[in-house]
Amino acid sequence: MSASRLPVFLASTLSLLLLGTSWAAEKPVLSNLFPPAGQVNQSVDVVATGKFPKWPLSVWSSHPSIHWECLSESGKLRSTIGPDVPVGVHWVRLYDAAGATDTRPFLVGTHAHQNEIEPNNRPLQANEVAVLPWTINGTLSKRGDVDLFAVNLQAGQSLAVTVDSAKWLLSPADISMQLLDSKGFVLAENLDHVGLDPYLEYQANETIKVIVKVFAFPAAPDSTIGFSGGADWNYRMVLSPTPEPFSSTLDFESQVTLEAQRIDFPNALHGTLETALPVTLPARLGGTLTEPGQKQFFSFDAKTGNHFRVKAMAREFGSDLDPTLAIYDSNSKELVKLDDAGEVRDPIVNWICPADGTYTIGVSDFHRLSGSRHRHLTSVEQLKPGFILSVASEIFESSVNREGEIPIQILREAGFAGVISVALDGNPASVQCLQVESKSGDETAGKVVLKWTGSQPFQGPISIIGRSEGSPDSRAAAPRSKAIWISVAE
Repeated sequence: MSASRLPVFLASTLSLLLLGTSWAAEKPVLSNLFPPAGQVNQSVDVVATGKFPKWPLSVWSSHPSIHWECLSESGKLRSTIGPDVPVGVHWVRLYDAAGATDTRPFLVGTHAHQNEIEPNNRPLQANEVAVLPWTINGTLSKRGDVDLFAVNLQAGQSLAVTVDSAKWLLSPADISMQLLDSKGFVLAENLDHVGLDPYLEYQANETIKVIVKVFAFPAAPDSTIGFSGGADWNYRMVLSPTPEPFSSTLDFESQVTLEAQRIDFPNALHGTLETALPVTLPARLGGTLTEPGQKQFFSFDAKTGNHFRVKAMAREFGSDLDPTLAIYDSNSKELVKLDDAGEVRDPIVNWICPADGTYTIGVSDFHRLSGSRHRHLTSVEQLKPGFILSVASEIFESSVNREGEIPIQILREAGFAGVISVALDGNPASVQCLQVESKSGDETAGKVVLKWTGSQPFQGPISIIGRSEGSPDSRAAAPRSKAIWISVAE
């Protein structure tokens, strides 16, 4: 080789070596977990789908009593769910020195679990459900896929079927469900109950074998004609002998972070402004509108300039109620009325009290309809001057000695104008980050950027905390798992 070509050869060789190193340090990718759910106080083997250049990996769980173990075969995990794990959605992340995956949801319930058995797309192949209640984990794995399940009912026996998919499992499936008799006639059906996820119930008039049929279309509409499917079109189906139209969603009521004891409206009482139920704030009130045109009222005392947030949850957890909120003063004058909050059908009212006095909130149905499923959970709290931090991502990545950035949104509430100091919290000594300040009236009032550097590889959850005189500390909330992750790759 000539001397003139030697530098070019060395540079090409170095580039190949660097490419090889980059490939070897490729971070894992987690696209799916199946089954996506398990039972309290039980263990379940789970298959992780994605890209795992190295195995085994470390596993992070959003709940400390859900223990994950990597088995010997790549992609195979075992989850052991402790007896103290609450029913609801939890989160899982895989990671190694090269980086971390996005989180995936994992549902925890109380009923025994079973995975569907293929093939089960014809009546004679339907999976038999011998015991109720029962939970089935399934996947509509390919275009045209249909899953069938057979249940024997006695005369007078009820069957309620809840499907969790798009809302809690982040599935791309818009699942539909039908209940068929042995001849294929539709006894009941439902397309959407909570968001895109269906629910149906049926009471048998005679001893009968019924078939639960599950199929889906894309949640994001496209040109697809006919049933569709995919490797991550997962669902969890709960079959119960008791009608439970709110079982899944109210099990996840921990979404409501307002710390107040729930009060249930006595049926048919407090239906006028004059008979409003007096409450102390903060308050959460559950009620059912059982009569056409019915309203429910509660009252509280407020002072001039007080800030309040009022929210009615109904459609969010599968209620048939299309809630309307109204606020009245002590002279029965309507001050505020709201039906929907933008594209969200459950209203949220942020309101400033105009004068000292007693105020009343009314909850009604926009269409003046009623029934046992016209339920609501309405919360009201007084907002103190303060602030809320949030970030748009749940993972922030960099590499050793390379600067990373974390943009932080700041929502100032109830006129809060103080200086806010924002910093990382719980980070190791190897992750350095300078504190920044947010000042009312300039460009930092609603957004700041933390700049950080890791001197050593690190993977783990951290917190971002804001502090200010005159306001409680605020920890930044991330979407999905709510946990913020720092990734410093090798």
